[in-house]
Amino acid sequence: METRGHRPLPLSENGVSMDWELTWREELERTTRRDLDSKGFWDDKVGSLLENRGFGAEMTQWQLSILVPSENDFCIDIGCGCGRLSIPVAKMCKGVVALDGSGPMLDELSARAARDGISNLTVARSHWQEYEPARHFDLAFASFSMFMRDMRDQLLRMSECSDRCVVFASADLRIPESAQAAVLGETVTCYSDAEMIFGIAGDAGLEPELVIESFEREIPSDPEKTIRRLAAMFGTCPDDERLRGYVLSGQYAEDFSKAHAGAISWKNR
Repeated sequence: METRGHRPLPLSENGVSMDWELTWREELERTTRRDLDSKGFWDDKVGSLLENRGFGAEMTQWQLSILVPSENDFCIDIGCGCGRLSIPVAKMCKGVVALDGSGPMLDELSARAARDGISNLTVARSHWQEYEPARHFDLAFASFSMFMRDMRDQLLRMSECSDRCVVFASADLRIPESAQAAVLGETVTCYSDAEMIFGIAGDAGLEPELVIESFEREIPSDPEKTIRRLAAMFGTCPDDERLRGYVLSGQYAEDFSKAHAGAISWKNR
């Protein structure tokens, strides 16, 4: 695990002031992630989230070191999934609201909390955009779960209901630059989710900080499975010669050997 900073974000592009939320919306469409915030999308993803991701435990420890809730804190986990963070945070603080729009995810979380004897965790089934907090929180956090098109409004909603906010997001380009060049012949995506959310939060006046951490990642051993997954990402077919050449040349393994995660945080004064 390696801590690093972040590259300075441009204030303008071709002489025009950066509109980070517009860039964010365009990137969501361009990288085939428009459905990630839709109702029902995550209902059949429980099994995949419970699988060993290779760096899951290391990632969780790093995230907890960023969150550091106190024993008197009330927290909300936005897009909690199966409770990878909700459950350990509940063991460290006074209470947690675990919020998610997926019933199957929350069922798994409730079962895990019961097995661990956790009684200070409240499950709430709702998407963040539709949720009306019943209280003010000491800490609001979201772990790789913020894919709303109206990101600025949703970050401001987090600020309104909590003293401290943290958003974890990928700090990798959705499609590495070398992969874009090899398969598409041009650069179509330039910024990571963490960079864009950091830019949006800054434009919203939240005065955020960004910390980026890197993690070693296991490379899938089945190249054909990798090719099929990347074909869906690129919007091309698995028989695309440029795609197959990129994966089979070993460049894919080099590009994806590390994962980078960003923590965008701010406090309300």
